[in-house]
Amino acid sequence: MRPPADVTWRQLNGAGVPLSASAGPLRTTGAVQWCFAHTPMGAVMAANVIPRHMSGAEWRSVTAQQVVPGIDRDIFVAMRSSQQDAPVRYTANSLAGFLLMSYASDLATVRLLIRQVPATYGVTDYTVQWQGGDWKLRPLAGGDLHTPVTPVPDATGFVLWAV
Repeated sequence: MRPPADVTWRQLNGAGVPLSASAGPLRTTGAVQWCFAHTPMGAVMAANVIPRHMSGAEWRSVTAQQVVPGIDRDIFVAMRSSQQDAPVRYTANSLAGFLLMSYASDLATVRLLIRQVPATYGVTDYTVQWQGGDWKLRPLAGGDLHTPVTPVPDATGFVLWAV
């Protein structure tokens, strides 16, 4: 697997996110970027794009439309509601790469490689579920949207974004 050849980058809530005409998101409605391809790469793009909206002021509308409903989403909303929306600021952490850990036509787990400062890497996993004609984030039990970020020594084994 490799990134789509048509990837472009856009700043969103202080961080760069990848966009692709072939894998998505193809549509934007307000803060919601949606219409991901029903493919492994579409799942990867959803796992990279949707979480970047959770630090912005529009997180509620994104959550309502792009997080799988249920008790774990309700817990996420309760936890996120207790935090103030901080002003958007630049973050030195950036998306460096990904690894598709598992894929089925209705469920995928994507490991994101995050470049941190100073010159280190961390990884975290997101699960996305195909529901209602698009990929949506599936919260973990307890309401977290991703696993804890853990350090890794380098980018070995990851598909790297060409930026």
